[in-house]
Amino acid sequence: MNLENLIGLNAAQKIKMSGINVLHACENEIQYIAGKAAAKKITAAKQLIFSPDEKPIIKSSNDAYQLVKDLQFLDHERFEILALNRQNKLIDRILIGIGGLCVVVCDSRIIFKKLLICGASSFICVHNHPSGKNQPSQNDIDITRRLNEIGILMDIKLQDHIIVAGTTYFSFTDSGYWEKKIFV
Repeated sequence: MNLENLIGLNAAQKIKMSGINVLHACENEIQYIAGKAAAKKITAAKQLIFSPDEKPIIKSSNDAYQLVKDLQFLDHERFEILALNRQNKLIDRILIGIGGLCVVVCDSRIIFKKLLICGASSFICVHNHPSGKNQPSQNDIDITRRLNEIGILMDIKLQDHIIVAGTTYFSFTDSGYWEKKIFV
């Protein structure tokens, strides 16, 4: 997709400077950066390329893992969120941070800003462990606890946190972290 031809040079430059990927950004996020007209044109172009019915409904941790298992091939950590609507239909897969071999920074303010912009009702955190070790670190537990607390206040529910490690994954929900009252 040639952005300059589609939305004009000025709007295309704003998008390039922001660093967002228009294929992964929701219409509200594009509108915030490049304006309403640019957002409508990009959304229309994406709808021509991608059928709106392609967005899956996430019913389990395995459904989420199937969407992000490509993270297993990375040699560095990457933190993403899956933004979901009220029916658990995927709105967007959003990159939050790229890190090093054993750490990635994820800022809760950026996460909730992106969730609010795309109108998410809930979300799933996802990151990978290039080491192949699928058990959460204390930092992973702390981040999940913090995001869960903020999600309760913002009325945007954290449904799970998936750690992709090689061909396996760890799910905070499946492992009973919420039932053990660790996060509430």
